[in-house]
Amino acid sequence: MINYTNLTILMATLILLLIASIVFVNLDDIKGFFIGVFKKVRVSQKLKKFAIDHDFPLLSDVVLQVGEDKAVKIDHIMIGNKYIYVIGAKCYYGYLSAKAIDEKWLLYQGNKLKHINNPLKNNAVRIKVLAKLLNNSLDDFVNIIYLSKPVVACKIESDNNKEFVIFEEDFNKFIEIYERQCQLNEFSIKSIENAAKKIFDYHQRSIINFKELN
Repeated sequence: MINYTNLTILMATLILLLIASIVFVNLDDIKGFFIGVFKKVRVSQKLKKFAIDHDFPLLSDVVLQVGEDKAVKIDHIMIGNKYIYVIGAKCYYGYLSAKAIDEKWLLYQGNKLKHINNPLKNNAVRIKVLAKLLNNSLDDFVNIIYLSKPVVACKIESDNNKEFVIFEEDFNKFIEIYERQCQLNEFSIKSIENAAKKIFDYHQRSIINFKELN
């Protein structure tokens, strides 16, 4: 006679062992996922506070349509007094080996190695879309990759004086100094407001267009 109680316990034990094995094998990926989720929220809040403290408009998770069925997404756009900062917020877990000119960045997570598309180059494409939308010179834009903790990396420098990889703890001071040292004329309040509104309005239209397509 079959003992269904023992069979149920056995099946439950096997399922738990299977789940534990999957978690163990993919521990680094799971850890990286949860770190990324929580860090993204925290980074967004830090950027929002900095923008409010300095009276800089900040737009986040911006979607801009670039074709009938194609769009680009920008993590954050912050409009300073002298520059428009296009910010890619990256929440990597592990050790990052990278150079600004590399096509791929290397992310070591335990025994695993991931090849990541250079976010500076991705951001450069988005800046061109923004410049066209706003009818601004490319010189008005600064390409920033914001690296949050707990990623470990050496300083990543670029020969381009309009693109930077900045660690989380250095961001606020960097922006303040960069704005202060800029020799350009300041944007007028009206032009800043108009730029923010134009980006937001186009973002809204892009969202609606893609909902209609789907």
